[in-house]
Amino acid sequence: MQDPEAIPGVKLTNEHLRVRVVDNSPRFIHFIDFISAGANGLAALFDRKHHKNIFSSCGLQYVAATPRPVDGKTIGTGNGPTKAPLSLKQTAPDTALLSQRGEDATGLNAEIEFKLGSRHVDQTVTLWSDCDLDGFDTFWSSQLNQVQCTSLFLQGRLQNSNAPQWLEAASAGHSADNRVYYRPFDPRGKTWADHLVDNPVTRQYFRADEATIAATLKAGFVINEPNKCPFTGFYYGIIDDYCYLQIFREPAYYFWLSCSGATQRNPSWDYGITDGAMKAGERRSYHTRLIFKPFAGVDDILQEVRAFRGDFSSTLCGDF
Repeated sequence: MQDPEAIPGVKLTNEHLRVRVVDNSPRFIHFIDFISAGANGLAALFDRKHHKNIFSSCGLQYVAATPRPVDGKTIGTGNGPTKAPLSLKQTAPDTALLSQRGEDATGLNAEIEFKLGSRHVDQTVTLWSDCDLDGFDTFWSSQLNQVQCTSLFLQGRLQNSNAPQWLEAASAGHSADNRVYYRPFDPRGKTWADHLVDNPVTRQYFRADEATIAATLKAGFVINEPNKCPFTGFYYGIIDDYCYLQIFREPAYYFWLSCSGATQRNPSWDYGITDGAMKAGERRSYHTRLIFKPFAGVDDILQEVRAFRGDFSSTLCGDF
């Protein structure tokens, strides 16, 4: 039997959670029974009473970075975050730090701190470039492990609407246009099981096709422009009777999802950062909090959101 302490990465634990942070070096991934390189970030998150890693093959990882230099020149090697070297170290009993040099990647330097709290993992991302930028984009993927419902729930502002409303966001499957579908969903007073009454899993397939799209639209979902609608800085999903709550502090964040990450019923609940002009050497930090705990209703969720977003609570994310 393999010694658990010999598993690659940094293990952080407390009375409720156990997580493991990894770099992007090759490692065995049990979900696909294969040794693979590239996957990085949170490879595992366990609640001690839930007894299951909520992530599948990739976990929550740094996938893409696209800086836009003012002079239009190519910077870095062109290797994305999954291919360029990532260094990992434990900086405190509850903290691990991933870092990547821009010159080894696409020109965007990155430090990614994971800090374990009682029921959450805080992620602080600090980015900078060695040259002036017109702006940049990044993308983060999190692939979940056999969840019953692949939808996300959020407050978003759809086209022709002046204010955010409660929505269920769903996918018909991977597609060339990365389409997200929305329908009204009021979670107030609902239990975790009430979220599963009309489960999109029965309409989805790994790749979207005419049948899955038609079934999604028939179920009351609509498309929106922009595809990734502005939202109030959080989304949540249901994993068994637990809540997977992702909160974003700064307005520069956007969200995306697909019902099929590694395979069907292993959804990708993703996000990214899009920001504007940045001077050479200027550092900017962005903050997220991932909470995993028993579902206790939407009022509990909103309280967590207000506590983390603070002064940004009244701002929309992804309103580009």
